[in-house]
Amino acid sequence: MLINDIQKQIFLPQVIDNLDVMVWIKDEDNNLIYLNSSAKHNLFGCADQEEVDMSKCPLSCKVSKITDEREDIIEEVEINGEIIYLNCKKMPLYDGGMMVIAEDVTQKSIKNKVAVNVLNKRIDVWKEKREVRVNQSARAIDELIRSVKQIKRERNINE
Repeated sequence: MLINDIQKQIFLPQVIDNLDVMVWIKDEDNNLIYLNSSAKHNLFGCADQEEVDMSKCPLSCKVSKITDEREDIIEEVEINGEIIYLNCKKMPLYDGGMMVIAEDVTQKSIKNKVAVNVLNKRIDVWKEKREVRVNQSARAIDELIRSVKQIKRERNINE
């Protein structure tokens, strides 16, 4: 079945609006011109049908900067005093604007930071244990060398 132009114009926004990821579009002057439902909810706390004052966009300058080529980056954004992390895919549009597809990865980032902290603590414990073993080995080697020297002295005296 072929889709005519009017059906395409209706179909695509419906698909984008129902995605679980956030999608927004900025024009060539860096003005926010479109937000899908997920972006409205996550960035503004609005219901799907509510109008959004796009001039009060909480996105940082980093997220909203216009780019000439596709970028995949993690952005830190402050929303209502809370820091969230967005995995952003920025894509330039033919007219000079850009479209951003973003996923909230805050929980993943927090889990990763916790995992890194746990690993760092384990490494610190391992380093301490290793240092103790190295010191014990050094003392054992020193003791062995003293014993060997003592044996040599005793042999020299007895000969």
